[in-house]
Formats: sequence, structure tokens, C-alpha cells
Amino acid sequence: MDLRCFLYKTKPNRVTDIVSSNTFFMIQEAETWILSQPDVLKKEGLKNLSYNRTDLTRISNPCDLVGRVYEDNGRNYHKVRDFIRLFPSLDAGKLTSTFTDFTDLIEALKQ
Repeated sequence: MDLRCFLYKTKPNRVTDIVSSNTFFMIQEAETWILSQPDVLKKEGLKNLSYNRTDLTRISNPCDLVGRVYEDNGRNYHKVRDFIRLFPSLDAGKLTSTFTDFTDLIEALKQ
């Protein structure tokens, strides 16, 4: 389905052309990137970091695991609020060498 058609049907008074200035990427389950760099969590004041770090790409729900880490430290994890605070602290070089999806994202953004 054409997105313009969808927008028109759901909000008949709002017709929007899809262009780069109003388009964004949605990245799901990027918490694996955060879990791969526990120092970022420590800087956030989280001390109890009891999770297996051997193969983080096999975690089915990394968001839930980050939530559990926060709960183990007496806090609640909010996927948007906390992620946007943690993400800038991640080492992009480490992410590039560890996660092909991160590398693919960077390449797509360069185009």
C-alpha cells in the first residue's frame, strides 16, 4: 500500500508526501548495543549488571534484559527516555566491529 494512500485514508485532512526531511529510521531492539558495552550502563549509575555477555545477538528480547538490569538497580527502564540518554555514550567503533546491523545502518545513512 502506498503510504500516501494510507495517510489519506486514516487522516483525510492530512496528505503528506514522503520525503527525506520527514522520514526517519526506526531501530528496534538496539538495546543489544547497550548491553555490549556495560561501561555505559555503569556510567548511568547501574552497578548490578548480572547478564551473560557471551553472545548478545542471541538474546530474544534485549529490551526486557535491559529492563531487568534497571529493575535490579531499583529503577525502571523506559525504551525512549533512557535509550536516547545511553546511545550517545556508545563507542561507534566497537559497535561497527561487533554488529553488522550497526555497520549496515551507518552505510545506509551515508547514502
